Amino acid sequence: MRPFCIKSICSFAIIALLTSTPAFGKEGTESFEDLILMEGIQVVASPIENEEVDLEATHKTVLEGEGLENRFASVSEVLSETVGLSINRFGGLGDFSAISIRGSSSEQVLVYLDGFLMNGAQGGGADLARIPLSQIEAIEIYRGSAPIAFGQSGIGGIVHIRTKAATLENGSSTRGRSRELAYQVQYGSFNTSRLNTTYTGKLGKLGKTSLLIGLNQERSDNDFEFLDDKGTQFNPTDDRIVKRKNSRFESLNLLTKIGRSFGEKNRLSLDYHFLDTEKGVPGLGSFQSEQAAFNTQAHRARVGFEGDAVSEGPLNLKLALLYATKNEAFQDRLGEIGIANQDNENKTDAAEARLNADRPIGGFQTFNALLQFRQERFRPFDRLLATQTSTSRRKTLSIGLEDRIALFQKRLYLSPGLLYDDIDNRFQGDTFLSGIGQPSPTHHEDRFLSRRIGFLVQLSPPLSLRANIGRYFRAPNFFELFGDRGGTLGNPELRVEAGLNRDIGLHYRRRAKGLVRTLNLQAAYFHNVVDDQILFVQTSQRTSRAENIGRAETIGQELAGKIELGSHLRLDANYTHQRAVNKSDIPSQRGKILPGRPVHALSGKAELYSARGALFYRYDYTAENFLDRVNQRVAAARHIHNLGFSIKGQSAWTLSLEVKNLSDNRIEDVFGFPLPGRAYFITLEGRI
Repeated sequence: MRPFCIKSICSFAIIALLTSTPAFGKEGTESFEDLILMEGIQVVASPIENEEVDLEATHKTVLEGEGLENRFASVSEVLSETVGLSINRFGGLGDFSAISIRGSSSEQVLVYLDGFLMNGAQGGGADLARIPLSQIEAIEIYRGSAPIAFGQSGIGGIVHIRTKAATLENGSSTRGRSRELAYQVQYGSFNTSRLNTTYTGKLGKLGKTSLLIGLNQERSDNDFEFLDDKGTQFNPTDDRIVKRKNSRFESLNLLTKIGRSFGEKNRLSLDYHFLDTEKGVPGLGSFQSEQAAFNTQAHRARVGFEGDAVSEGPLNLKLALLYATKNEAFQDRLGEIGIANQDNENKTDAAEARLNADRPIGGFQTFNALLQFRQERFRPFDRLLATQTSTSRRKTLSIGLEDRIALFQKRLYLSPGLLYDDIDNRFQGDTFLSGIGQPSPTHHEDRFLSRRIGFLVQLSPPLSLRANIGRYFRAPNFFELFGDRGGTLGNPELRVEAGLNRDIGLHYRRRAKGLVRTLNLQAAYFHNVVDDQILFVQTSQRTSRAENIGRAETIGQELAGKIELGSHLRLDANYTHQRAVNKSDIPSQRGKILPGRPVHALSGKAELYSARGALFYRYDYTAENFLDRVNQRVAAARHIHNLGFSIKGQSAWTLSLEVKNLSDNRIEDVFGFPLPGRAYFITLEGRI
């Protein structure tokens, strides 16, 4: 073993021993409750020459944007087809969609869009329904652990959505052109329509400056039929089929990117993203509203630099400056959704500076560092109140160190890491929940030192073993603390979540000639324990409130496989088994399954394809799950069959037809929100 490698291992061992003393929490007190470890490791940039791409300790899935074309879908629908993931949808097309990974809550999963955190301190989870699939280059999914490059670790994991780059360098269809216009027109059931256009081009004689403009418009009446039980679940005599009311939506997405290259390795980029949505809020299945509405307008801007700072002994740098602002207006003056009349407008803004640096050392090690500062402000305004709540602020400073060390002729990779977070909260004035004043703390600080380690063992060229262990934390966001939007209420007395995450799994990947062209198999076991887990718990048929339920434990297994047979058939399937159990001391809830966490989930797809088109069939199964803490109210099991085909013309266009929910299964999701039945969609797309 080389001397430097031994020195690196000893250094991290010393750090681990020093940080095993209690971390300082709020008010400078010492407590073992504040001692947090980091989850497993994934390397950001590898220094080892000629190594395989997939040398990561994390359990990671990458969905390429090209594989998502020729279909009518959303980000949430695509993610629901991935092993270990489930999606909770609050209604039909365009309605709020939240993600769960390995039994986590949606708040515990961090969603990034081009490196920008979409889960702000304002909370409410990241709305996946508002990200156009047509603008996506790839989706990276980290189940249970993630690299420090993001600056924060999600308890359940991280979803990183990368939009298309402002470059034509990798476009196989450009034929050397300096510009290209891609279009996509979609129409279908419930008077649903989408228009997606993307322009990509190079500017200047040398073509070092590139430009991308993406525009997405969509709307839907969303007036699908569903089974209304009139609020009497155990009395089927009054059930009837009705149409969804006040569920229409419209949205506009604009994405612009400008990038310029300096030399071979340096690049400067400027991104801007605009979102505007208007939608009705239909409410729960049996309690439909007539006029409630929720509108959102958001702006995001990013300036980034990537480059090699040192010509000899490269030091790779990534610098990003980000700013976002969002206005959310909820109007329910008739009190159709929540427990009182409401007319609220919440304004949030976030500014962030992040520096990532990675340096290869020899041929066996990569060292990564992170420095990040983030500030967020939350300014609620209630038009029905004479006294308004003051602005709340949160500042977060994150410092991270991560290493990856190759041992035993690159058969074993160790990935230890440290992440220090200093969170400063300033909640000023009184917070009003449905007109009831509740005091909030004026100043609150949390300091956490997270630790984690990941292992990757190359058992043979196609077979590898991955294992991760770490402790984590999550401070409640503003929405969980002070939220008041329709049927969801905040709780200023919430405590910080803390827990332990462990996983281990095998990954087999092989490419060959002959009948079996590609074979990719994965199997993983995970065990998560969370103390003081925060959940939105249904308090009545019309409202839910954020609460610390005590301890929660999730144990599960993941199986996934993909196979390509010959040159015309692809098969893929995945299965997730998990038991997310309430371990609190409340007798009526202890041992019960957490709401919205199905024990079984299965997804599979078969596709016949050629150069002229494709035919596919997809089946998705979700076992019955519970909507309440005591497991009395049940959401029925789902069996969803989707069928579709596409035809490619001799020119650069493709026509596709898709039938969703072929058996017209009438189902409901979280808190009893009904989902659409059978639906038809047609897509025409191409390039000019």
